[in-house]
Amino acid sequence: IQRLAAWRQLSIESITDTKYVDFIFGIYNGPSNNWGDNNLYKDFNVKLRFKPVPWMHVGVFTWIGMPNSTYAKSCPADPCVATDLTRKKSFALDVTFGGELYIHVWEDRFKLLVEGMARTHLDWLERGGTEEFVRSTTRYGLYLHTSIQPVKPFEILLRADLYDPAASGYYNPATGGNRAKDKNATYWMTFGMNYFLDGMNAKLSLDYVYKHDQIVPGTGPILNWSEVLAQASLFF
Repeated sequence: IQRLAAWRQLSIESITDTKYVDFIFGIYNGPSNNWGDNNLYKDFNVKLRFKPVPWMHVGVFTWIGMPNSTYAKSCPADPCVATDLTRKKSFALDVTFGGELYIHVWEDRFKLLVEGMARTHLDWLERGGTEEFVRSTTRYGLYLHTSIQPVKPFEILLRADLYDPAASGYYNPATGGNRAKDKNATYWMTFGMNYFLDGMNAKLSLDYVYKHDQIVPGTGPILNWSEVLAQASLFF
């Protein structure tokens, strides 16, 4: 599987269902673009899904990951660190908190899903046997997805996405100084139609997506563009 999948990540995940709450726990092999599990970094995910009524569930989750430090990759072109990279080790930590609300009514023909997350990425750097805190970056995302099936097997959907990869941040003055946050949030609006085949086992989709991307100041204008996407899906 790892040799064929575009995102090669193996995991073990446990899901325990009860009447009012589900418990989900997973361990993943971390940065996965390798032929095998040849890294020391692992990811952990813990989620609680509450089901107060049959037609709604509310979930809270945290994701703790240990990725390769992105700071070490940017240092060669960054004047903040002048020492030789071969003498440094890097370590990064990702902590994500989020929640979701899912509602489905009218014989499961109307669905509403709202999910949000906030993620903080911390970087440390080891130089000359001493660990230095380098920077922290906070990201957040939110999406709202609603769909309705006025006549089966047709479905109409509307989705809104918001993601800001650098909502706030702090850079250690000893290594890089303070820097203003980047204005590079992304907003997407999607209007689409689905046609289901063989019950819910196959689906044909046609989506129109309007995209608005802010750009880091000084690198170019704000981008606005649209896409039309057609897709066929099989479910097993």
